[in-house]
Amino acid sequence: MPAGKTDPLIVREAFGEINFPKRDWVETEQLILRKYARLLEESEDELKEASTLLPGVDKLLLYLSKRDIPMALLTGNMESTARKKLDVFNLNRYFPVGGFGSDCADRNRLARIALERACRHYGKKFEPRRCWVVGDTPRDLEAAKSMGARSLGVGTGPYATPVLEEFFPDATAEDLTSLGDIVKLLGSVP
Repeated sequence: MPAGKTDPLIVREAFGEINFPKRDWVETEQLILRKYARLLEESEDELKEASTLLPGVDKLLLYLSKRDIPMALLTGNMESTARKKLDVFNLNRYFPVGGFGSDCADRNRLARIALERACRHYGKKFEPRRCWVVGDTPRDLEAAKSMGARSLGVGTGPYATPVLEEFFPDATAEDLTSLGDIVKLLGSVP
């Protein structure tokens, strides 16, 4: 299942499945990822039709931004495609920086990249143990652990909450609809 994997990792795994010659991986991977970005750009209307903003996301992001809570994005998508997907719901404004699949194929390293960029952008040193990674895949939870951050597993993706609990997040939620409960969870950093 590709959920939670970086775009480059998905391509590389496909190459391995079809025994594509390793000497051609780098060049072909770059061609595929550039083509994917162009196709997404060209199919903006289809993207809008196929996209759904999960309940509670917009309210949580608005709440956090109005309180000047620094935010960064951590995603396996390339930055260009991630920004295009966020644009559908006008969410880029909440994420001035992030760690993207275009930065590295290793999602755990992306967590550190997102944190470093946030520190530079906001002009502050953020302690990983006081940061939260909110995600809906085991890879999101593992990325949080890899940098010493806390994690909130949300059962809105392909993994139900009981499955996410097997990866020992600091907290779980079925979804983000209960703003008060989510804010309380995120405020519980020791």
